[in-house]
Amino acid sequence: MSKIGRSLKKLFKHKKPEICMAAGVIFGAAAIVTTCVQTRRGMDKVIANHNARIEKARSLDDDDPKKGREILFAYGKTGVEGARLLAGPLTLFTLSMVSFFSAQHEMKLRNAGLAAVAAGLKKELKDYRGRVADNIGEEAEEKLYFGTKSGEIEEVTTDEDGNEVVETILADDIVDDVEDSDFVKYFVKGNPNWDRSPDLNQFFLQQQESHATDRLKRNGEITLNEVYEMLGFEHTEAGMVYGWIYDKYHPFGDNKVIFRVKKVHVPNEDGRGYSIGYAIDFNVDGNIYKEKLKRKRLRASGKR
Repeated sequence: MSKIGRSLKKLFKHKKPEICMAAGVIFGAAAIVTTCVQTRRGMDKVIANHNARIEKARSLDDDDPKKGREILFAYGKTGVEGARLLAGPLTLFTLSMVSFFSAQHEMKLRNAGLAAVAAGLKKELKDYRGRVADNIGEEAEEKLYFGTKSGEIEEVTTDEDGNEVVETILADDIVDDVEDSDFVKYFVKGNPNWDRSPDLNQFFLQQQESHATDRLKRNGEITLNEVYEMLGFEHTEAGMVYGWIYDKYHPFGDNKVIFRVKKVHVPNEDGRGYSIGYAIDFNVDGNIYKEKLKRKRLRASGKR
């Protein structure tokens, strides 16, 4: 029996959000059904009893001191009867809300945990990249990191008149997989901030890098998701807790936002040839909320 209990407990812990959501739906539906049934069966009786009590109270003489008290008593008793009638549905509704909030709370905790894990992996990857670059050189390491390759491709560009120009070229910066990760983003055609002019695209990235650093210095911190929003990218789980902290005297990182931009060739969405895009790696400092908590504890202990 204990083995079955442990298995059920393990299953509940693993599937808690799904179980709580399902329970919330079931309790909510039950609350609606029981409300309809209870009101249909008993509300007419409650209203009839109320009208009878009110009529009896109002039949008393106006100068009778009991009249006001009897009217209040009638309304109070009706409230009690109504509450008793709807006690079951209200209980089911409360259980439904508790289930939904429990599922939401559990998902929030899990997302925060995943973001923290991603933050730790990012630091390990950064250290690993540094060791690889020391051994084979920065250019070779960068090529491995972004997964670029060399080959002959058909490059599709747009001339000044807006016409497509297809040219066969040899390129050593081809990226076939442009799926965004938590920390590497691809600024390509289709982004709301994209311009067909390469110079304007590079200028936009430089300006956003500068704006992000200004915001960092002004606010003291900036999250990766805030930077993603400036560039037109979607938020990520890691981006909620990862970012930059500005501290002139005790820097956490570089004290500025840096976009490591690499010009690449990416496949077009229609499958015809390749176009120029920009792979962006960010010099994020780390998990800023964990770092802020650490610094708060140090200040409280008087060590800083």
